[in-house]
Amino acid sequence: MNEKNHSEIGKALNHVLRPMLAAFVQKNLAQHFGANNWWQRGVLDVLYPEQKRFLPASGTYEELTERLDVGLSALLIDIHWRDIFSLKMPRNAFNWVKELKSIRNAWAHDSESFDDATTIRALDTMALVCESFDAETTEQLRTMWSSKLNRQPEPVEVVKPVQEPLPLTGNLKSWRDVIEPHPDVAHGRYKQAEFAADLAQVVRGEGSSEYVNPVEFFSRTYLTTGLKNLLVETLRRLTSGNGEPVIQLKTSFGGGKINQLLEYFTTYYYMPRLTDKSVLLETVRKGVAERTFALSDDEDLTHELKFGDISLREISTESFLVKSSVAQEQLKIKSPDPPKKENGDAGTDPSSPSTLSPPQPLLPKHFSMDVELDKTRLNKSFNACIDEVASYLMHLPNVSVSIRLAIDISASEGIPEDLKEVISENCHTLKVRNFYFEN
Repeated sequence: MNEKNHSEIGKALNHVLRPMLAAFVQKNLAQHFGANNWWQRGVLDVLYPEQKRFLPASGTYEELTERLDVGLSALLIDIHWRDIFSLKMPRNAFNWVKELKSIRNAWAHDSESFDDATTIRALDTMALVCESFDAETTEQLRTMWSSKLNRQPEPVEVVKPVQEPLPLTGNLKSWRDVIEPHPDVAHGRYKQAEFAADLAQVVRGEGSSEYVNPVEFFSRTYLTTGLKNLLVETLRRLTSGNGEPVIQLKTSFGGGKINQLLEYFTTYYYMPRLTDKSVLLETVRKGVAERTFALSDDEDLTHELKFGDISLREISTESFLVKSSVAQEQLKIKSPDPPKKENGDAGTDPSSPSTLSPPQPLLPKHFSMDVELDKTRLNKSFNACIDEVASYLMHLPNVSVSIRLAIDISASEGIPEDLKEVISENCHTLKVRNFYFEN
């Protein structure tokens, strides 16, 4: 059975998936690096010597595309994921491509590893990878997957002995004695129609208080990690533009999709519901004082721009907020050329207000951190460092980013030779430049 499964996986990899995957990779590399440079810059320049030792230095489009087998194509998607393929494939495809690399390596080096369950999983992974760029190939892979799934033997029904119910001890309390219902439920004031939120009413500020009042809404809503991340991504998109432009909600019915939309409305419609205008005015004053933006009395910026410390009396409902960069350019335009001295030498009058420019704050130009990750939750700890710290800085203009990972493992009984070879090969694949074993 394993030999038949191995043959079926080989057919799916090399005859069904490979042509379309290679064409997809070549097309996107050519679009990014240029039709004449995609092979050199997108393939040869990013591979280690041992990874490209059998690849040609040049060739025709057909010849070079033919050299992109499934393993190399998956590796190139992995290497160029952030700059190229994350824009062409769904986020989950990154994990599917990783799994595809493992499937291809297992097929090439271990013909005994494909039992029926592994074969079904492999065909499903191939179809998931292919979904974003070729529907016809996806259908072929799905047909193979379905055929393999339907050939599975019927599971053996295990009849478990019927257990007699445990006798009640008389100490089990009723749920009414354990929890207290919400007052609306206890007093019969709730309306079943309000269980399904009307988003139009939320936009208009109508409806019951638990839907239109943010404080009431969030006091009755448990924020899971997924909902928090969703709000963070949305806020990033609305402010800096760095958040995800499209968020696919896959939650099943009753799982919170309406709640997610309600959170957007209650969060981003909150400004008009400020209880005190002084909160907003104080926020504007601080922004101008910290030079986050400037203040102008007219939209055309013909009046004097206000930068630095200002009083609340200088802010009105007719004021305009101006980006710091725009304000700086405007100040340069309005500053006249310095007067020339009689002997022709250029000179300036330091007391002239027209030549004065606002002092620029000294901004830090380097950030570094050193953190010990929780070994029991490595993925979560690492992703938290990237998402909550590094990602904010990585989107700055002209930024240079270097992220290094230090791993120190001691095995008191020694590291087996075969495991050492596997680790060394994986380190080369991951472009780990400095690694060593020692006694």
